[in-house]
Amino acid sequence: MRSPSFTIENKHILFRVGGRGMTINLIIDGFQQIRDPIYGGLTFGVNNGDEPRWHVMNVSMWQGHRAYIECLDNNEGYLVLDRVLFSDGSPPPEAPNAALLKLLDEDLNNARSSRANCAVCSMKSLASGARASSTSWLTENRERTSSIICW
Repeated sequence: MRSPSFTIENKHILFRVGGRGMTINLIIDGFQQIRDPIYGGLTFGVNNGDEPRWHVMNVSMWQGHRAYIECLDNNEGYLVLDRVLFSDGSPPPEAPNAALLKLLDEDLNNARSSRANCAVCSMKSLASGARASSTSWLTENRERTSSIICW
């Protein structure tokens, strides 16, 4: 799989990926830069299972160059490519688990005793804080997170 070509305008490309047996390459100006230590950060393997995780690729020395992203299958691998962002900062915080939030909402509505209600309210407050933290990162970094590659 290959992305459309783009111009590198930010310091980092942020990949939220999962899967096994895959390699992701950044091809710059039509050339694969694979030699360590100078170009070593432009290729990485994906072997973390089904749960997507953030991978940060530092592309600051390539700003202004044309590039594309290449996802390669190593035999029977698979890839879960959730998002690709361009940013000058770090990845956004992980979003809270939607199933857990739903469960907490249901428990809050069904809480009977004051002690259970207090515990559920505390858990709900923590989950709401996590949700707000994720949302606020996206709002605060909207200018820094300039684009998403869709292919």
